[in-house]
Amino acid sequence: MRKKIVSAEDYIAYVSEWADDLMQIKYGKEYEKYVLYDVDGNTSYTQAGQDIFNDILESVEQCMTDISIINKESI
Repeated sequence: MRKKIVSAEDYIAYVSEWADDLMQIKYGKEYEKYVLYDVDGNTSYTQAGQDIFNDILESVEQCMTDISIINKESI
């Protein structure tokens, strides 16, 4: 299979969004207990949420590798 190399910016944006989407699907309404909002409406994860996100992100990155989509920074 031919490798598709994407910029680090695009790769990180895509895998992060995909991981967050999967986290929302997996946890449904419970997702909100893992997210913090600041006064400007920006979000971050609680420590438990960050751990969950990191686990999902690792799986997403493995999927990308499996289908030969590579972060330019990793080569």
